[in-house]
Amino acid sequence: MASTGVTGEPIVDSAARVVTLAVGSLNPVKITAAVSGTERALSGQRQDLQPQQQSIRVESVGFNVPSGVADQPIGDDVTKTGSINRAKAAFDAFVSERGVAPTFAVGMEGGVAVSSSDELECFAYMSVYDGSRVGTARTGTFVLPARFRDLVLKDGMELGHADDLVFGTSNSKQKAGSVGQLTNGVIDRAAFYEHALILAFIPFHWRDMYAPSVGANCTTTKGDSDSNNSSSN
Repeated sequence: MASTGVTGEPIVDSAARVVTLAVGSLNPVKITAAVSGTERALSGQRQDLQPQQQSIRVESVGFNVPSGVADQPIGDDVTKTGSINRAKAAFDAFVSERGVAPTFAVGMEGGVAVSSSDELECFAYMSVYDGSRVGTARTGTFVLPARFRDLVLKDGMELGHADDLVFGTSNSKQKAGSVGQLTNGVIDRAAFYEHALILAFIPFHWRDMYAPSVGANCTTTKGDSDSNNSSSN
């Protein structure tokens, strides 16, 4: 990660390993989470390998790509599929624009699901793709207030719009999100995503233990692009 000098100009380590990252979103919160999560994920060191000598510098590019699922995903499977579709679409968009493949592509998709106790739970899926291998992970889960359940399930409202209505905010999808509001700012949306993204990198650390094709067969069938950043938690 580049540091900053007295003048505010970034001090670039010329010996750093550059990791190019395609992000399946133009949402600045998602891009921030993607970069910080990738930096942390790749800064670790397996105990059975020689310590790495290079630092990591992540160069990210965001793309407005489709999720292939509903604007407000409901359920684990569809939310996971949306995140994989975004990662694969971002990878392809990077190749189309740059003529080379990124080191990794990241897709993020927020979703909700009704629990066995009839409560509306909120979570998100993170996916990492390198052209042949997919890693996925799910964030923690929290229960939304009853009013959100009615707005999302009965009225068909996206969670981000429900946030703005309930809390009197504007464009919360590009800010702290519902998790930030409900935790009183202790966990914002970027932090909520970051830990799961680090977990999604596990198959890339232990390639001999994970099949390269796991989760790689999802396809885009229908859905939104991220121009309105409709994944809301």
